[in-house]
Amino acid sequence: MQAGSQSPVIAMSPRALLATVCALAGAALAGQPYQITEQQYYEMPPLFHLDEYERCLATRGVYCLGSFELVPHRPHRLYRIMQEYSSNWVDNFNHTRVHRGLCVSRRCGHYAPRQLARLPAHDQHQVYADWFETCVNETTISAYELPSRLYKLDYCHTAEDLHGSEDLSANERAFAWFAAAMITLSALSTILDVTLTEHTKKGARWMVAWSVRGCWRALTAPPPAAVDTDLRCFDGARVVCMMCIIIEHVCWITLHAYLADTRRFEQTRRALDAILLANSTLVVQIFFLMSSFLLAHKLLQQRRQGNSLPALSTFFDIMVNRVVRISPSYFVVVWFATSWWARGGAGPMWAPLVGSEAAVCQAKWWTHLLYLNNVLYADQKCLIQTWLVLELCHLSKHSINQNDYFFNSN
Repeated sequence: MQAGSQSPVIAMSPRALLATVCALAGAALAGQPYQITEQQYYEMPPLFHLDEYERCLATRGVYCLGSFELVPHRPHRLYRIMQEYSSNWVDNFNHTRVHRGLCVSRRCGHYAPRQLARLPAHDQHQVYADWFETCVNETTISAYELPSRLYKLDYCHTAEDLHGSEDLSANERAFAWFAAAMITLSALSTILDVTLTEHTKKGARWMVAWSVRGCWRALTAPPPAAVDTDLRCFDGARVVCMMCIIIEHVCWITLHAYLADTRRFEQTRRALDAILLANSTLVVQIFFLMSSFLLAHKLLQQRRQGNSLPALSTFFDIMVNRVVRISPSYFVVVWFATSWWARGGAGPMWAPLVGSEAAVCQAKWWTHLLYLNNVLYADQKCLIQTWLVLELCHLSKHSINQNDYFFNSN
């Protein structure tokens, strides 16, 4: 471009400029979420409802839990509002699908099937589902003129169903014996730790290895002072990150339960603290960075001291060390999930939330033992919070390979 020449400018007529501005404004308005008034919101059917679970079963009733789709047979003003409001799936629930837990024997006893006890178990299950669907359909038609159909049946429970599962399986008995052995071993080790002298314990450290007092002392002891590098700040970073992860998982669990005040939850989705919490899962990357840094720091320290680092032996030494440290406690947690976890509580939401995940754990426990549960049957969730442990192990393999390549190329 020659000196004194001007850069080209795109000329725009006033009419074209106005059309562009209108188009941008229309696009911005179209991106705004659909808003409704408080009156319109509470005209909609409640998204969740649970009858009293314990009273229903104590009075020999039938309690059913499931989801229903609202299916109007003709154009319906309220249903159209629900559809438009639910289209913002990022912030709002799907209000065209309601979730109910009802004591059908009390609410709709007039629809109770006759001679139910004579039917086979499979036929009883279908009869309960039809009874449940008829009951909910009657309530939605009478209150909102909106028919409903059963979308998903989680369960139909009676008192006999719950009392019939009291026999312990072999897996549950084995875990109970294991837990009793661990408690007994810990008690004996603690007694020896308290009663024996320090001179006696020096020659028999294995006897006090399970001592509660000794483990607590080791846990609360200050870390040894580093000679050249002070990495104590990592302890604080781990505490803060772990606190964020625990809070995130607690809030995540509430999304799978039945909420009493869905309006408040939907309104807080765009609040600053809610946005920060929803994206706090990114702090997991800090664990990956710290793990990679500490691994590289350890290898560099060994190399600086003149130690040879053969690629194959270094890889196996580090991986075996990591697996040996993680596996005992991790495998015990998996064992508990496959045995006693489903018996740990009761309530209307216990079976679909905890019982279903425990059933998945009973089917894919072996993938956890191989550290492959993130890869094999990944769509079936068992102890989903343990994905971090598996990823740290897999990323460690890649980090070791990268470090080996770096050391061998320099």
